[in-house]
Amino acid sequence: GWLDPENDAVYYYLGYVAVEANDAPGAVANFEKAYSLDSANVWYAMRLASIYAAVGKTDKAERMYATLGAKKPGDPNIMSALSDIYMQQHKFSLADSLLTRLEVLEGPTEYTIMSRIELSRQEGKFAEFFNRLNDLFAMDALPAGAKKDMLDKLVKGSDPRFNFVHIKDYERLVRTCLETDPSDTSVTHYAGGFYYSIEKDAALDSLSRNNPDDAYLLSLVMYTRFRQNRYEEAMQAGDRIMEMSPEDGNLYMGALATRADCCYFLGRHEEAFREYDRILKKSPGNVLALNNYAYYLSLEGRKLRKAARMSQKAIAAEPENAVYLDTYAWILFKLKKYTAAKASFKKAMLYGGKEHPEILRHYAEVLDVLGQKALADGYRQQAALKENENKK
Repeated sequence: GWLDPENDAVYYYLGYVAVEANDAPGAVANFEKAYSLDSANVWYAMRLASIYAAVGKTDKAERMYATLGAKKPGDPNIMSALSDIYMQQHKFSLADSLLTRLEVLEGPTEYTIMSRIELSRQEGKFAEFFNRLNDLFAMDALPAGAKKDMLDKLVKGSDPRFNFVHIKDYERLVRTCLETDPSDTSVTHYAGGFYYSIEKDAALDSLSRNNPDDAYLLSLVMYTRFRQNRYEEAMQAGDRIMEMSPEDGNLYMGALATRADCCYFLGRHEEAFREYDRILKKSPGNVLALNNYAYYLSLEGRKLRKAARMSQKAIAAEPENAVYLDTYAWILFKLKKYTAAKASFKKAMLYGGKEHPEILRHYAEVLDVLGQKALADGYRQQAALKENENKK
């Protein structure tokens, strides 16, 4: 019967049960037993080989697939699996040979195209890698969302230094996506975010002009104008966004917050504070508004206790935000609570404050008041160095 301990099908079934239970050792043991009882069964061999590959036993997987390949020469599934194993083992020439055979047998397929791209990446042939990826993105058959997801995964999964070196290659991929899918929102939004992040302002402006009814792209233009200190233009873009967006939406609130910031930098401080009050009435937990409002009040030296309460709310929402910790510390400094201010600045340093020249200078002022002149001078020097780095 099927409960016979020498029944290979029992072990094959138990192997599947182990897979479902995420029991890798059990899956291996049961599939090995099934195969040992019926080594002529190709299904058993394929499943055992795939389990070996999944658990990192690539040598065993390689031998198993090679045995299967001898039994079924030219089988695309076996050749594909063996090619993957060779890439895991960094046996690139063997993987390349198998991919070539597959291309002769079937022509370019999704598997061989993707495998060629991955092979180029693993071999460190990055010019070839980006060329192949660009050819893939140029294909109309590949959905726009898939292209965007692949590009996003590549950027997020790569070392920042790699991304910096290959920024031109990324730009080409983005352009290709836009050329093949110019009206796909997921692509245009990704491209807009990419151009904003690398400060390709002209490219972002052009993209927004080509999509005049897209409030998200316009919001990126608004933030760009703010970054460029072109506050009136930023406010004009914000007004258009508020006309296009629902009042409870993120884009509307972002535009309103930018308007408040612009008013402050244009010297229209009372108008800025009215705008912040308007924001917090609509969205009491808006952390950006809470922080900025509190900080600008601290610069004015007014309503400091109100500023402290708002700053505390921002920190409660984002306790590891160095900028928000700096705001609170600076308010404490203005309240002459120097020891408490120092404690908050130390937290800001812990969470990245050393990357911000302004935070370093604020901390130095607190240390000066506490009589720690040498340490204060050290932080001022760090601020100057960081400022020079940022200018390069």
